Amino acid sequence: MERAIWDTAVGEKSVAPVIPPQEEAELISLIRSQTWARSFQAPEAPPQLRHLKGIRLVFFDVYGTLFLSVRTERFSEVSPAADAALAEILRSCGVKCRGNMTGISGRLAEAIRVAQQAGMAPDVDCPEINIVDVFEGLFHELAEAGEIEPACWDPTLLRRVTTLWEVVRNPVIPGPGVSDLLQSLKIHGYQLGIISNAQFYSRLLFPAFLGGKVEELGFHPALVFFSWEQGCAKPGRQIFLRALKVAEQLGIQPEEVLHVGNDWQHDIVPAHSLGLRTVLAGLDRFNVRLPEREASSDAQADIFVHSWTQLLSCLGLAGAP
Repeated sequence: MERAIWDTAVGEKSVAPVIPPQEEAELISLIRSQTWARSFQAPEAPPQLRHLKGIRLVFFDVYGTLFLSVRTERFSEVSPAADAALAEILRSCGVKCRGNMTGISGRLAEAIRVAQQAGMAPDVDCPEINIVDVFEGLFHELAEAGEIEPACWDPTLLRRVTTLWEVVRNPVIPGPGVSDLLQSLKIHGYQLGIISNAQFYSRLLFPAFLGGKVEELGFHPALVFFSWEQGCAKPGRQIFLRALKVAEQLGIQPEEVLHVGNDWQHDIVPAHSLGLRTVLAGLDRFNVRLPEREASSDAQADIFVHSWTQLLSCLGLAGAP
């Protein structure tokens, strides 16, 4: 099935590239091979629970919510260690590097910043990049500077490099009980959607760890909003507004929508401002992002959960599925 994505270069939608099945299988295997298991720890802040009535549609964030990072310390994306990791990825993918690639992580960060700035538009409050395009531009820059040998960097190579960089930075596994949660909500008639900052490889997490593609797991195809496909990201409100427009076309009002995310600033604040009900997901203290003491908004999540069982209970589905 073709999917439209937002092409920031031309300011309009285009068709998302289709990843060949064999390549997709290899990327899924790569994602699985680069993570590990760990015990998750509840946050110190206690859960805050109450009954949620009248919900028809549940949107989920992906990272830190459905899938949890196994890192307990944030990866320093601009550092000598990041330089070494990125250089090793390039070499492992057949990119011929000259020298030790000192400073490459900083140049990547700058390329991302420039691409985000280029995506600014009157109707886009928080632009999103296409990481594959950013890496392709970086490769041309490095080749012109004589730091890598010029070559034809095809999409397969670029996708492998970007996926490897992602799993080095942020290896993930599903949060406890995710499959049961989705199954229960689907059985009980809830519409399921996604609003998440993501790249092309984010879709691969679902077959990698949950056994099926996004739509096969019960998410409504029209209610899946990945930032790279939309050209806008959280914490901006535009991606939420687009999702609410589709929900309205399905006869669902904002007060009947529940948004579930792990980040108070990126999830709760924009969703709350648009009239959605909200859940702050605290499945792990290293993944949840609580409000800062000097928070610029007084937005409150409707509930704060430590487990998906607590969410199901608040929806009146205790003991489900």
